[in-house]
Amino acid sequence: MSIDLRFAGAGDPPVDPEFLVAVGVWLPYPDSGPHPALDGEPVAYLAAGLWPELRAVSGALDPVAARADPAGAACDLLRLLALSAVPDPGAVWGRRTAPVADLGRRPVLFRKVGGGRGPVIAQTGWPEAGAGE
Repeated sequence: MSIDLRFAGAGDPPVDPEFLVAVGVWLPYPDSGPHPALDGEPVAYLAAGLWPELRAVSGALDPVAARADPAGAACDLLRLLALSAVPDPGAVWGRRTAPVADLGRRPVLFRKVGGGRGPVIAQTGWPEAGAGE
């Protein structure tokens, strides 16, 4: 089964986050703290494929911290990425980082599901035009 995540969270039709968690598309995000760069909103979910990428990159950046607390190191990395995110002009509510080299030159997108009313999800975006090799 394949689910096209480009439209998940658009709000029409409504997306049930718990359904997407149940089928393994999204994961509950372990850091429930509000983030000032996201209007004080916490990240509630992240795309399942983003979590192993965050863990790998955080392990490369700080191997000692990643060995001591792999989830914490990955959460710290996502919080740092959120600090660099700017408003996404194509979204009702959203933030987007510049393409991240260690994530296949894809941006990280922070979006609210449900047409800008629901919880925040973090996911990787598609490669930017001209960003690929």
